[in-house]
Amino acid sequence: MLLYIFRHGQTEANVTGLIQGNVDLYGLNEVGRMEAERLSKELATAKLPVIYASPLSRAKETAEYVASSNGANIKIVEGLHEVDMGKAEGMYEEDAVEKFGDEIFAPFEVTIKETFDASIAGQESRKQSLERFVKAIEFIKQDCHHERAGVACHAMVMQYYYYHLFDVKRYFKNCEYFVIEV
Repeated sequence: MLLYIFRHGQTEANVTGLIQGNVDLYGLNEVGRMEAERLSKELATAKLPVIYASPLSRAKETAEYVASSNGANIKIVEGLHEVDMGKAEGMYEEDAVEKFGDEIFAPFEVTIKETFDASIAGQESRKQSLERFVKAIEFIKQDCHHERAGVACHAMVMQYYYYHLFDVKRYFKNCEYFVIEV
């Protein structure tokens, strides 16, 4: 089965540097809706019969755009949500650095093995996030009875999963995607 794993469109939190993590602060903004529309047109040729989506509104909205161009159903999967940023959730990035220090973001650098299971300020570690996401992908493999499916999720969990699969660091822009065979 092929999985088209894509990031949600832009939100105001993305623009302003607000850490939204696993909280549902914003849906898509105008740019995000345009990005999602462009993605839906690009993925229409994939003929995805089902889109699995994070429960967070920014991913669900993006999934709705892609589903509409594919005539697909949407299934919400809890494990596809973004990394829980703990006490930094809802803070601006510069405020989080001021309060918790530069190391607040250190555990999320995928190439540093020493911080794989580190957590600062109650954050979900890379290890926890990756294990949760892999479990969600395993669920999708068992649940999906089609040759292909979409997966609407978030930048950090995509980055962790991509690094896990390919040992390559990659950052995903809004509505960027990659395809894997599972």
